[in-house]
Amino acid sequence: MRRLLVVPTGLVILAACAAGLQVGSTVDAGFPEQLAAELTEGLAGSWAEGFQVAVVLEDGSTWTYQEEPGSTDPHKTDIGSIGKTMEAALVLQLGEDGALDLDSDVDRWIEAPPGVTVRQLLQHTSGIASDDRNLPPVCDPGTCQSYSNAGYEMLGESVAGATGESNEENLRVQVIEPAGLTETILEPEEVLATAQQLAQFAHVLYRGELLEPESLDEMLGFESVLDLPGSNECETMGLGTVRRHIDGLGESWGHGGWTSVSRSWMEHFPESGVSFAVIVNGGADFLPLGPIYAALDAYLPDSTTPERCDHDVAELVDAEETLITERSGYDGQPAVSPNGTSLAMLSVFEDGIDIVLRELSTGNEARLEMEGWDVAPRWAPDGRLIYSSDIDGDREVYVTEIGSEAPERLTDNDGE
Repeated sequence: MRRLLVVPTGLVILAACAAGLQVGSTVDAGFPEQLAAELTEGLAGSWAEGFQVAVVLEDGSTWTYQEEPGSTDPHKTDIGSIGKTMEAALVLQLGEDGALDLDSDVDRWIEAPPGVTVRQLLQHTSGIASDDRNLPPVCDPGTCQSYSNAGYEMLGESVAGATGESNEENLRVQVIEPAGLTETILEPEEVLATAQQLAQFAHVLYRGELLEPESLDEMLGFESVLDLPGSNECETMGLGTVRRHIDGLGESWGHGGWTSVSRSWMEHFPESGVSFAVIVNGGADFLPLGPIYAALDAYLPDSTTPERCDHDVAELVDAEETLITERSGYDGQPAVSPNGTSLAMLSVFEDGIDIVLRELSTGNEARLEMEGWDVAPRWAPDGRLIYSSDIDGDREVYVTEIGSEAPERLTDNDGE
């Protein structure tokens, strides 16, 4: 496979917009043309109102592309949960400075359940319910891994309590300015940035330019959680960072963000030293990661890192386990029909994510290729299928008769 052709002369920004691609000498022309075309085609027919993407090569050379109506400059967008990675970098830096001890209980600074530590909030093992800390805990501290937005809100409050400065001021001084993110905007509980700034952040963070080696090792300490209920080898959560494996590109480190107005993703591939970020505005129904991976894979050498996981559905009877599915990729969220004959589950295919129905007696499968991203299948007592979908732009709950083409929307609450 061909490598990206770069000239090691520092940061070169190769910008493109809908009016035409401007390609400089640092990147083979075929790469940006292929990527731009595939992204545009991939988002056609979605709810996207525009997108932007940035790729940072190993030497720091950067290529950016955008298609955003009415603008020649990329919009600064709320990056959602990618802010968790920035928060984790901040907390680790404060640990280096002695301002925070990762193994201290946070109730010394804020109101919190006893025994919850800074580290547990960072790695989502605190047991704090995801969106409301006042709900009963999901588990005792340190006994499971359960993603918690509220836990990271508590981290920000702990930072302010420990330092005497606001969390935003700490982020600005410790992370945003050292990373060179001069145009990133910090607001309470919100970070506004472009894809180029996110790709740059991933590049400097995961190459060790923001943290001491020991702190970066802590952030990437994925193995420590894999024996806990709720952990997942396919997408392992460290401290504010998710580890994945992409065919042909190898292991990756990054995080995604999802808000009511945008979806975003940043990712770094340590084998090649390449980082990228993408932001899709307007409530798009998916992130166009496939075209980015395909374009990168065509211009980078094959990864030598073995794939870490396949995720299959299994049946356990009297301590004897039998695989129900056995294929590459992710199969999960299983739910058995009320009459016990069918299994509904989520499966990830090369061309998308869909719910699959499997007849347990025969093994025959039918893929329900419904519009949108449909997850969390459950059965109603009368045999109808209930699931969550973003078919209308916001994630809502739907119910459908099997074989029907007209699902019924049950909620209108923007994010069920």
